[in-house]
Amino acid sequence: MATFHFYLDKPFIESPEAKEQIKALKKQKKEIPVSLLSDSETAIYLYVIVDRKTIKLRTQERILPKHWNFNQQTVRKNHSDSANFNIRLRDFKDKIVNLHAEHMKTADNPTLASIRKALQNHNAEKNIAQRENTFLEIYDAFLAFQTANLKALTIKKYNTLKKHLIGFESHLQKSSNQRFLNHSSDNNSIEFAAIDKDFILEFKRYLANEKGHLNDTMVKYMECLKYFLNWSFDRGAHKNEIFKDIDVKRTKDKNDKIYLTSEEFYKIYDLDLSETPGLELAKDMFCFQTLTGQRVSDIQNIKWSDIATTEDGKEWRLYQIKGSKEKKINVPLFDDAITILNKHASRGTTGKIFPYISNPTLNRYVKEIAELAGINSEVKIRRNSLNTTKERTGFKYEFVTTHTARVTFVTISLEKGMRPETVMAITGHEDYKTMKIYQQLIDKVKNQEAKAVWNRPNMKIA
Repeated sequence: MATFHFYLDKPFIESPEAKEQIKALKKQKKEIPVSLLSDSETAIYLYVIVDRKTIKLRTQERILPKHWNFNQQTVRKNHSDSANFNIRLRDFKDKIVNLHAEHMKTADNPTLASIRKALQNHNAEKNIAQRENTFLEIYDAFLAFQTANLKALTIKKYNTLKKHLIGFESHLQKSSNQRFLNHSSDNNSIEFAAIDKDFILEFKRYLANEKGHLNDTMVKYMECLKYFLNWSFDRGAHKNEIFKDIDVKRTKDKNDKIYLTSEEFYKIYDLDLSETPGLELAKDMFCFQTLTGQRVSDIQNIKWSDIATTEDGKEWRLYQIKGSKEKKINVPLFDDAITILNKHASRGTTGKIFPYISNPTLNRYVKEIAELAGINSEVKIRRNSLNTTKERTGFKYEFVTTHTARVTFVTISLEKGMRPETVMAITGHEDYKTMKIYQQLIDKVKNQEAKAVWNRPNMKIA
C-alpha cells in the first residue's frame, strides 16, 4: 500500500530559534504563522511512501510558502493562478499513482528499489521533455534519475559538482565574460550550446583559483560533468557534442603528502581533551582512522554490528564502496583501536559507533588538535593546480586533515616493514603505483636522516 503527499522543500525560516518554535507548533498541531515562513519560492515535491520508505519526486513547480495550504497540500486561493496550479499538481499526482499501479501489476517481483527506479526514471525523462529547461534544472532531473542508479557516495560527488556549477554560473554573471550564458532565460543560466573548450578552461580556472582545487580533484569533476553532458545529450536536452573532447585523464602530478611520524601520532593519541567533548570525539575518530587506514566516510559510518571477534582478535568487517564497486575488507583492530571502541561502548553498542561530525568541522578540529599536541615543525609543501606549482610554508598542524590519517597509516606501516601487499589488503588500495608513491616518500626521509647522521658539519666536498 502506497500513499502520496505533496511537501515543500524549504518552507520555513532557517534559524535555530525558528526551528524550535516550528517544532513546538507542529507538536501542538497548530498552524505555522506567516512570520516563520520563508519569503523565497521553494520547490514542491511529491512524496511516495511505500512500506514506511519515502521516494521523493520533484514536480518542477515552485511556490512561496505563504501561498501553500500545509493541511490540504494545495495552493491557497490567495495565489493568482491557484486553480490552474492545483490542476497541474493533481495531474502530476494522478500520473504517478497510475504509474505505480501499472508497475505493481506488470513487474515480476516489485520491490521498493524497482518502484523507486520506475518512478524516478519516468519523472526525470518527463521533466526534460515537457519544456525547455535551464542548464541547472536539467542537472536536477539528472540527479533525480541517478539517485535510483548510483551509490550514495557517487551521488554526493555529483551534488558537490552542482554546487560548483551554481557558483561558476554566478561567477560568470558577475564577470565581463557573458558568452557562456543564455540571456534569453530569466536568470542568465549556463547555455548548453556555448559550452566549448574555453568554457571547460574557465571552469577549471574557477575551481583552481576560487575553490583551491588541485588537478587530481578537478579531473574527478570533469568526469562527472562529461557524464552529465552525455546523459543530457542522449535525452535531447542539447545538441552540443563538445563533451566528447573533455579531457578526463588522470595527471601525474607529485603533490607533497603530509603524514605524521609515529611519535607525532601518539602525541595526539595521548592528548587529554576530556574537558572539550567535541575535540575529544574528533581526536578519537582521527586516531581510529589512523589505526585502521580507512577513509573518513567509513569512520563516520562504522556500526557496532561491523565489529567481529575471530580467533586472531577483533576485526572490522568493512564493505568499502568506490563508485559502483563494493569490496569486502577485513580490517584488523590493534589494541589502541580497541581501546577507543571500549571508550565509546559506554553510549551503547547498537547503531553507529561515533556520533556524526561533518567533514569541514572534523578537519577544523583535527588542525586544532594537532596544534594542541605540538605538531608544529615547519614544513613546505607543493601543490599542482592547472599548470602552476604552488609552494606554501607553514606549521605542520596547518596542513593536517582527515586524509592525513590514512596517509600516516600507510607510511608508518611501510616504514616499519609491513609488506605493500598487506597494506593494500587493509586499506583497499588496488593500484601498486600508489604504494610506490609512499615508498618514495619513505626513501626521501631515510636519505635526509642518513645525511643528518653521517654528514659532518661545515665539510665541503670539491
